[in-house]
Amino acid sequence: MNLHLSKYGSSIKLDNGQFKVRTKEKLEVLNPSLVKRIYLNSSVSLSTDVLFKAIEMGIPIILKQRNGKVAGRMWSAKYGSITTLRRKQLQLSEGEDAFLLIKDILNQKLLNQQQLLLIFDPQAKDDLSFLEGRRAHIERQRRKLLATDLNNLKEFKKKVMGYEGSAGKAYFQTISYFLPKMYQFTERAQRPAGDMFNTSLNYCYGMLYSLIEGYLIESGLDPYTGLLHRDDYNKPVFVYDIIERYRIWADLVVIRLCRQYILFEDFFSKDGQALLLNEFGRKIMVHAFSEYMEEKIALAGKQLSREGHIRSYIQALAGAIGNDKIESLCSI
Repeated sequence: MNLHLSKYGSSIKLDNGQFKVRTKEKLEVLNPSLVKRIYLNSSVSLSTDVLFKAIEMGIPIILKQRNGKVAGRMWSAKYGSITTLRRKQLQLSEGEDAFLLIKDILNQKLLNQQQLLLIFDPQAKDDLSFLEGRRAHIERQRRKLLATDLNNLKEFKKKVMGYEGSAGKAYFQTISYFLPKMYQFTERAQRPAGDMFNTSLNYCYGMLYSLIEGYLIESGLDPYTGLLHRDDYNKPVFVYDIIERYRIWADLVVIRLCRQYILFEDFFSKDGQALLLNEFGRKIMVHAFSEYMEEKIALAGKQLSREGHIRSYIQALAGAIGNDKIESLCSI
């Protein structure tokens, strides 16, 4: 289980080897072996005994901001691998295999986008034409991506990010078009976001970032040595690379909540021009995302939870980097 604590005055203590979790509503005693991660917002206290126990049990403690972004992470000082793997990861970021891995990741992202848009079932002829046109546009960008063959990594990145951006614009235009009117938005907005859909999606992406970063660390890879996003300073850019394969899962969680009219304005609060999920809104989002990620599905010949598929891919990626066999991981 993942332990989420966000309420003011909540606390965790260690008592006879057990986590004693106190909130305003209840006192709960948990066996640490049942806890996968501990997520903390501000105004939550815990003892140093809890920190040592979490490190001993391999339980990451993740500090989150109100917008869902990870502010920090506590884990063991030991790396998940020997230095050789991280050296090979750095070599990968500078070498020809980076082209192949970037192509594979973005190809899968654009295929995912086309697939997700099929959840909309337009009845009107004009709506069907709009949907088919947007999916065709994404497919054209995907084919351009696959046809790109450049020796200069910087120029290659510029081209493929242009194709990805064009596809993404069409993708989110289509999502907004088919959402109930109260959830529609003018454009995809990151932080700060001023509408319910984008605010919720940013929060879900934050949870997805956290999962991927944790599994990269666990596998011994460096979250800060990326490929496509490698020029971003002091950012976990490899997380930004890997998440592209899995954004569709966060997208679908929020789309479902909107189509079922589960999100309301009462779940949000204003912070200047930004809209943020309040305590109840975050609880709804955490539950929906966690439940979806725990659902088992068949993918790449394996029956695992969605979170399990992410872990399996990252472990395979670490193996491919360590053995100089990136092509074995790619499907293009």
